[in-house]
Amino acid sequence: MLSRNDVTMINFKENDGIDRLEQQKNISSAHRIGKENMVNIERVVEANNIADLSSIGDLSNELDTSKVLDTSKVLDTYIALDVEATGISPNKSRIIEIGAIKVKNGVEIERFNSLINPCLPLSEDIQQLTGITAAMVEKAPRAKEVLSDFLDFCEDYVWLGHSINSDYGYIKAELVKNEMLPQKFQKFGYDTLNISRIVLPQLEKKALRNMCEYYKIENHNEHRAMGDVMATIQLFEKLKKDFYKDKKESFKLYSLAFKVKKLQKITNWQKNYLNDLLKYHKITFSGSIEELTMSEASRYIDKIILTHGVKH
Repeated sequence: MLSRNDVTMINFKENDGIDRLEQQKNISSAHRIGKENMVNIERVVEANNIADLSSIGDLSNELDTSKVLDTSKVLDTYIALDVEATGISPNKSRIIEIGAIKVKNGVEIERFNSLINPCLPLSEDIQQLTGITAAMVEKAPRAKEVLSDFLDFCEDYVWLGHSINSDYGYIKAELVKNEMLPQKFQKFGYDTLNISRIVLPQLEKKALRNMCEYYKIENHNEHRAMGDVMATIQLFEKLKKDFYKDKKESFKLYSLAFKVKKLQKITNWQKNYLNDLLKYHKITFSGSIEELTMSEASRYIDKIILTHGVKH
């Protein structure tokens, strides 16, 4: 997944129609731990094999991990996941890959990995950064199919990730775009980025790449979902070994949250105008115009006009 450091590597030109200030706001909101309603205690108990409800305490907003983490099973049963996307804003991007590993009692038991056809053209910057090409996603299944299988895979396990709330934001936004958000989509997660910030404050940078360098973790497939997932699991194990005994309070299980902006489908006028522009300028659109949102269509129309001009 894109980190804060990677933002500077991507050349988002002004004609991409993306507001840089809005990008930064979205990054901040994706990393910010949300505070929502009372959590579903039973699901947390089941996912973590906690036998005694009385040991959990008050679970409103943030989980009281000083009481939850009395057994190693809580830290050893989770789904580590990572997503790759077309951009850095969950509300303005589409997922192009999901990778996840299911761990139970410290043992890997199952994997999930799939490319996704975003039905949008992939920028050269994203293709170079991730190694995921337009040709690769063109033959991949659509988001609705992949997400349905992914939700079944997740069951009620807690999640683990490096900036896990960002991954949650991308997935929730994609579910909304595909009109398949479950009525109760409450997830809880461990965040290796947040843990690293607390226990290793002396490190200047704590992106996954930096943490892998610090712990000498090899990630041969950086910015591919499964490569980052495996690196995150290794990082989590290193952090637990070094700090869990003396700093249990740093390994918090958070209630994840992300506010998805209201989406509107592409209008008939936009469809007709976009098709006219594509035909006039002889541009091949490697996606599905029918699946664009109104804002996505507006940005793509603006990009064509700024790059090629209007139709004469």
